[in-house]
Amino acid sequence: ERLLKFLHHEQPFWGVLGEDALRGYVTARQGSHSVQIGPCAADHAAGPILLSHAFARYGGQPVVIDIPAGHGSAIAMAGPPLLSVPAIRPVRLPNAVPSA
Repeated sequence: ERLLKFLHHEQPFWGVLGEDALRGYVTARQGSHSVQIGPCAADHAAGPILLSHAFARYGGQPVVIDIPAGHGSAIAMAGPPLLSVPAIRPVRLPNAVPSA
C-alpha cells in the first residue's frame, strides 16, 4: 500500500474504474536508461487497456517491464524484442548483518 501511495504521488499512475471498484492500475517511472513500466495489477479486461496506454505513452523509448511467464496475453502485447532474464527477488533477511 505504501508503494502505491508513493507511486501515485510521485509518478504517472493510471487506473480503470468499474461501476463500484478499481479494476486495475499501472504506473511507470523513469530509470537512468529506460522507463520502468509497472507495477500493473488488473483484471482480464482492464489489463490490456492499461498496458496499451503505457506502451502508447512511452512508444519509441527504451522500456523495461516485468511480465510473469504465465501471462501470455501481456507477453504477446509487449511483442518483440523481448529479453528474458531470470527472476531475482530481493528479500530482507532478519539479522543479516553479522555481529562482531
